[in-house]
Amino acid sequence: MNEEDLTALFFKAARNAGSVPEEVKCVFEKLVLVTLSYRDSLKREQRVLTVEEVRTALDLFQETLRTRRLPETENPRLKDLVALWYDELKVYLR
Repeated sequence: MNEEDLTALFFKAARNAGSVPEEVKCVFEKLVLVTLSYRDSLKREQRVLTVEEVRTALDLFQETLRTRRLPETENPRLKDLVALWYDELKVYLR
């Protein structure tokens, strides 16, 4: 995920932020911050987190929220990112 992709994502989200409840904004912010932190940790190890991986991880995360189980995937970055998101947001789950 390069800076240009990230900037585009932020601008897209900001355009629609006016009608979004505060709780959703909070969750979105946490997802973004966790993703950036994970991306930066991978960069330090000379590894890359792609936009496609983040998109796929979001799909897996939706399934994780539904089942309360981490996904079974052969891509460790996907599993790690979903686990990080889940750990960060589990306080909001009922």
